[in-house]
Order: sequence, then structure tokens, then C-alpha cells
Amino acid sequence: MSEPAKCAVITGGTGGIGGELAILLAQKGWRVVALGRDEKKGAAICRRARCVRGGGSLEWLRLDLSEFASVRHAASILKEKLPVVDLLVNNAGARFDQHMLNADGIEMSFATNYLGHFLMTGLLSEKLHGAESASVMTVSSRRHYTSPKPEPWVMDAANYDRWAAYSLSKLANASFGIELARRWAGSRVLSNVFDPGIVASSFARNNGIVPWLKHLVSGIRAREMVSSRAAARELLDAVKLCDEQKWSGVYIKEGRVAEASHCAMCPEAASRLWQLSLEMTGMDGRVWGKPAEERSGVRT
Repeated sequence: MSEPAKCAVITGGTGGIGGELAILLAQKGWRVVALGRDEKKGAAICRRARCVRGGGSLEWLRLDLSEFASVRHAASILKEKLPVVDLLVNNAGARFDQHMLNADGIEMSFATNYLGHFLMTGLLSEKLHGAESASVMTVSSRRHYTSPKPEPWVMDAANYDRWAAYSLSKLANASFGIELARRWAGSRVLSNVFDPGIVASSFARNNGIVPWLKHLVSGIRAREMVSSRAAARELLDAVKLCDEQKWSGVYIKEGRVAEASHCAMCPEAASRLWQLSLEMTGMDGRVWGKPAEERSGVRT
């Protein structure tokens, strides 16, 4: 009897890095659930997957990370659908040029790029710990280095700056990925952070075609632009490397371990962010599971 396929959940899984990663994993025989807002993009990525060999599968599930109700709904479906989660990729991200609030009254960059991922990871905690070995890879950005003072984490309308808000959300992602490794130390689940560089994707497209084109031109001029497929391969290599080396709590950039910012690595700042995140999402802290020392069958 063959072993069941490994299960991967990818936010932003219908395009860009997430879409290419979904295809790569399906080619390798994984069962992939691609999360995204757009039904047409979801159908398109599923059609692409049916055209590749490998024996895996890919399905789309609607998720709007900025809406906590949507995150909870998607998580409930995933928990019913999947026996375990072997890989969770917190990949989706957006920049908002104007100050906007989500349905819960929280600034959109922070809600979408970070809090939605915090909530989804917590809600899938049991499925991650149920796997023989699992990995959470949270996507950050080099922009996180530009936020020397993370508190307050959320920008108000009077002081709003699109890049500062985006950078704060990516700093939160880096801090979260590293803190999660501390909290789940000794468990079956690894948590790491991935920096993809500047990627030729639809990033900033939500603000209109001009901001999107500026993003592309900026990367091309700096000669730092990489394709979504190349970034997806690099992300997958990072997951493999961390699993082989049993690394948890590291920041991967350009194919190797790099040093995250001081704020991202600060346990005190991470603890305050964690508490703020519980309050803002309305999450019961117990969903994260038992402390590592209380679990059986942990990694060594």
C-alpha cells in the first residue's frame, strides 16, 4: 500500500510565487490546497495542475486574508478536508497605497499580510502537529529591515505611509516565524522565514496598473528582479534545507541563512506582538496547542 500524499496549504496560491509553488508541489506528488480570493485564478491554477505530470493534486479554496471570518471559514474546511498539514506556506502579501481598514477596523496591510497568517497558522496548529514532520514557512521581505521601531505596529490614517505600513507587516511576519519556532521548540513542526527578493509578480497590482509597472521597472533597473518560478524553486529548496538540517527559527535569503533584523529576533518584542495579535484576531491562545515539553514523540 502506497503512503498517503503529503498535504500542503499555500496562501496566495493562485498566482506569483504561491501559484508556481503549488504547481511544483503537485508535480512532486503532493496534495495541494491553493488559497486565494479570485475564483477565476483558482480555476486557472487548477487547470494548469491537470496538465502536469507527477501524480499530485491541486484544488482551490477561497480565502480573503484581510477578513478574519473568511480565515476562520477556510480553516474549518481545511480541518475537515485534510488529515494533516505537512507544509503551510504563509505567502500572500499586498501593499495598499491608501489607508484602508478591514471589516474589523484594522489597517489592511497589517491585517492581510500578517494577522491573517497568524490566525490561519493557529487554527491549523492541530493539523500541523498531527503530521509526522511538518513545516511552516512564512514569507517576509527585505523591507522588514527598514522598520527599526515596530511599536506601534499599526499605522493610523494621519501618519500613513504605504511602504512603512508594508514594512511593518513584513517585520511582523519575520518576528512571528522566529517566535513560533521558540514556542514550538522540540515539536514535530519547524517554523522558518523566507525572503524571496524582488519578484516579477502581480505585487502592487491591486493599486492599479501604474504602481504595478513602477514595481517591475524598479526591480529591473536594480537588476534584482527574479521570476515567480525561480522564487518558488528557491522557497521549496529552503523548505528542504531546513528539514534536512532540522533548522527552526532561521531567516533564509538567497539560498542561505541570513540574519534578520534586531527587532525581528527580539523575544520581548515578539512576545508583545503575540499578545497584540491574540487580542486583534480574537483568538483563544489555547488553539496553539500544548507547550512543547508536554507533547509526545517530539523531534530531537
